[in-house]
Amino acid sequence: MRRTAHFHIRGMDRCPVMAITIEPLQEPYTVAVDASQFAQDEIMRICKKVHIHPKQIICYCNVTRAEEVVAAILKGAKTPEDISLMTGARTGCAVLCIQSIVKLLEASGFPVTLGDTHQTYGKTFTLWDLDPQLKKKYEPRGFHFDDDIKLIETVFKSK
Repeated sequence: MRRTAHFHIRGMDRCPVMAITIEPLQEPYTVAVDASQFAQDEIMRICKKVHIHPKQIICYCNVTRAEEVVAAILKGAKTPEDISLMTGARTGCAVLCIQSIVKLLEASGFPVTLGDTHQTYGKTFTLWDLDPQLKKKYEPRGFHFDDDIKLIETVFKSK
């Protein structure tokens, strides 16, 4: 997907000491990584490691999907900043997508240390991360986490 880069939140509004300025471009530029130019099996392999479907939206600010993030990694991205420059992800709120980007980078062999410049809600958990005792506790209430995991993995296997 090709998208025109733009900012929903002005950089100068994000910096408490007003150290950031935005210089408007004469012409907008387009950012995108074409996932179809990479082996789909490799994209699926990396996505499966973190239990994210390749078509899952990672960045809702500009509709960047997991497959595009992985394609950017396969194209040479090694940091969240590289992902941003190649896909446009993290150019809006920059908070919700960071954990999925970090998971995909780490699954690809690029460990990430989140610094003060990364806003995040902390580690996001999936069904695969739940403690077995927690699963057992909620089963009588109608939650069947293991069945959900099997169903999700069946969908992955069919792709």
